[in-house]
Amino acid sequence: MKSAAIDAQVLPGNHTAPQLAKKLIEMAEGVGLTPHSGLVTAVTIDTTATMLAAGRLLPFEYMGCFDHLIQLSAKIFFASSLAMSFIPS
Repeated sequence: MKSAAIDAQVLPGNHTAPQLAKKLIEMAEGVGLTPHSGLVTAVTIDTTATMLAAGRLLPFEYMGCFDHLIQLSAKIFFASSLAMSFIPS
């Protein structure tokens, strides 16, 4: 299995799930990756609510970025009272 970043573009205006999904599909098709090409196993996206909603509109499988999930988990942990029990007094 190979991993590749295919594109990065500025998307002006409001970022709605349909607008983001359309742009992601255009970017994939721009490099020859179509849902039926058999070349795409999954697309990794940011874990914001809008991006996850856009992912549900894609003709590809999608998953949230693992780095973002770890960062969010750490943020929640350190904001909790449980984290205080690990800090020496």
